[in-house]
Amino acid sequence: MKLLKTVQNIIEEYDLFRRGDAVIVGFSGGPDSLCLLHLLIRLKEEMDLTIRAVHLEHGFRGKASENDAAFAERFCRDHGIECAVYRENVRQQARDAGISEETAGRNARYRCFFTEKKAMEDRLKLKGKAEARVRVAVAHNRNDQAETILMRIMRGTGLEGLRGMEMLRQDGLIRPLLTTDRSEIEAYCEAHHLEPCLDLTNQEPDYTRNRIRLELIPYMREYFNENVEEALCRLGQIAAENHEIVRNEVNRIGTCVDDRVALRELPAGVRHGVIMAKLKELGLTSNLSAVHLEQIDELLRGNLASGAVGLPKGYGVSVSYDRVLWQTPASAGGSLSEDEPNAGWISVREADRAEIGSLQAIRELPPEVRCFDADAVREALGRTEGLVTEEDLTLRMRKPGDFIRPLGSNGRKKLQDWFVDKKIPRQRRDEIPLICIGNEVLWIMGYQISENYKVREQTKRLIFVEFHQ
Repeated sequence: MKLLKTVQNIIEEYDLFRRGDAVIVGFSGGPDSLCLLHLLIRLKEEMDLTIRAVHLEHGFRGKASENDAAFAERFCRDHGIECAVYRENVRQQARDAGISEETAGRNARYRCFFTEKKAMEDRLKLKGKAEARVRVAVAHNRNDQAETILMRIMRGTGLEGLRGMEMLRQDGLIRPLLTTDRSEIEAYCEAHHLEPCLDLTNQEPDYTRNRIRLELIPYMREYFNENVEEALCRLGQIAAENHEIVRNEVNRIGTCVDDRVALRELPAGVRHGVIMAKLKELGLTSNLSAVHLEQIDELLRGNLASGAVGLPKGYGVSVSYDRVLWQTPASAGGSLSEDEPNAGWISVREADRAEIGSLQAIRELPPEVRCFDADAVREALGRTEGLVTEEDLTLRMRKPGDFIRPLGSNGRKKLQDWFVDKKIPRQRRDEIPLICIGNEVLWIMGYQISENYKVREQTKRLIFVEFHQ
């Protein structure tokens, strides 16, 4: 009874849903989602809820996965709840997209959830219930929140990432169990004689989140802080409160920011919030890393009258005296695009070190292929996992502000100075293709790669970049 009351209070405090609303419930059949669905069923009549469960059979575990799907259908049928079961080959989706199976699974689940949300909204409109809201409920708990925050800390997240997961997202996704400890969920299932499905892959440290849950947090709990999960969640709450202050300031300033001096003089946190809000408004919603923000800061603070920073997917920021110009792939006219007409295109492949062997084999690669340390590239992109793809790297010609750390050197050098040192003819400099992250050059094609990303003896993962004309 205690957990039901706790969830009722959270629903009211965060306005997760109201009487007459509909709820799409992500239902794997595991302890968390089983507990959540059972709680909502108990609230169904009192709050006049329309509930529909959604189960995704990923195709990972053969007969065990099919058994889970059958359990989900049976439980919902026994409790008078509609259940939609999707079946997808997530492993193949991961290969096709060049992403981890963990990421592909999450993408597939949320795609199913929001497909059902849209269908439910359409049905409610036809029934004359357009005022009823449709929420998507998932069963993330307090332990999941701690794991998420810790994972983001290790990736080098900012204030927004430190908030962890939100109780209520703008797209209608809700997490009613977010402040509930996993032990309370297990106790609830036992008290109500619920027998959840157990996914044994959750006990295998193959995925990043599993390793954090099974190895890192227990280690931190034993040797550093027995209440580490509580501390992480408290950090997330403090970050959320401070992020709200920054967000309010960003909203006050707005995204009509073309004054270089005014933007430069904003506090760093507010400035970065304004920059990210502006780029999101233009259409760049992902792949923007801390490295890009640092390069934009350098551009704003610099003494050059003009300059530019290339960003993922053809976006960019440039300055002209005291003006700031924000560029999209269309508005840039190809000048900041990853696929400039005269630059050609690249293909990217990631592999284990064992696939290539010795450093000598890397030195013998054909001139149109170069190999880089995958973890170093991921660090520059501001993350620790996920395959590096063509979208993460920019193929273009030189721009003001470009730099490289030449192979074997101790520090970085302006690309212009490197061209001068190498006596590259002036008319040739604008014709040499570059592979970049922002303004940092990884590969001057035909000449040089960066010391920061070269393959070393201790390198575990490799990225092969092949240039095509």
